[in-house]
Amino acid sequence: MSLLEKFLFILLIILSLLFCFYKLGSPEIQRWDEGTNIKVVTESLNLENPLILKYEGKFFFEKPPLFYYLTMASVQILGANNFGFRFISALSGFLIILLVFLIGKSLYSTKAGLISGFFLLTVTQLFISNPAGIFATHNFRSADSDSLQILFMLVAFYDFYQFYKQRKTLPYFGIIASSLAILIKGPLGLIPFISLILLLIINKEKPFPKKESLIILVLIALAIIPWHFMMYVKFDSQFINEYLHYHLFARGLTPLEGHGEPFWFYFQIMFSPYFFSTAILFFVSLIFLFMEKNLLQEKSMQFLLLIICLFFSIITLTQTKLSWYLLPLYPFIAILSGGVLEKVAKKHQKILWTLIPIMIISTCLNIYFLTQI
Repeated sequence: MSLLEKFLFILLIILSLLFCFYKLGSPEIQRWDEGTNIKVVTESLNLENPLILKYEGKFFFEKPPLFYYLTMASVQILGANNFGFRFISALSGFLIILLVFLIGKSLYSTKAGLISGFFLLTVTQLFISNPAGIFATHNFRSADSDSLQILFMLVAFYDFYQFYKQRKTLPYFGIIASSLAILIKGPLGLIPFISLILLLIINKEKPFPKKESLIILVLIALAIIPWHFMMYVKFDSQFINEYLHYHLFARGLTPLEGHGEPFWFYFQIMFSPYFFSTAILFFVSLIFLFMEKNLLQEKSMQFLLLIICLFFSIITLTQTKLSWYLLPLYPFIAILSGGVLEKVAKKHQKILWTLIPIMIISTCLNIYFLTQI
């Protein structure tokens, strides 16, 4: 790295720590999910068997357990305060930004990694609750499981891409990371793996041989079946009805709890400057991606685009719509945009001089919003 790149990397680390941890314990507990999660952790810690989660005296089946277990450990160390409850999410958020930089650097260049990392810092929705008064309580600073799942999805993506590129050994880290992502917040953690299979099919390449496919299935099963089997044996139809039927299938097929929105809801969120002020840079990246044929031929670009399109399609078709369902998209958008913009800027210097002020202004605005907490 050049001296300037080292300086920018250090600045990225400092700003990431600031964005994720500054006054982390100060904001009030947000209604619904954050408050529910904190009650689940607090109540379960006081049980003889804290592995069985409880909420207001009843067994809790809304989400898988891994986030709650880690938050229990955090609270035991840091105390039962807002900082302790939010620490796992904030740490995951910081690691996501760092990992986005490292992936961008590995796939493309140090400049691309820096653009990707700073790009994330411009996304207000990742750090501020309820921007412009619009209901959006989940972010990298809230006691919610989103950022932890996103972290494991990023790890899975990178390991799957390395497997795709080298084809030497099975992507064990990616398989384990995907399985853990499921245990954090459900089956959307498999999207990087599904996208890998789609990438192989689209490029008319051989999928996994039977033996390797069996190994993959066994690894995923070993990770996710024990908890689900334990819950089924202990609670039978109650677990099936609440965990699978209500919180997975019904959420996808019907708008639950008043969260029905029009088909274009997520387009509205992404075009809102209060949520995603640098959305224009992403859409410019997409234009160049399809204009420059050599860019779209890069397998890493195809992989990222598949993840973004698949995820966006699923949440758009899901009938229950919430603004924070967009959160997992932003890191993949950042890596894709960083890679495209860095390559385009080599040919078109004006792009670079447009990019820099937009990102600086957006980052400064988020710093201002944080100081108002």
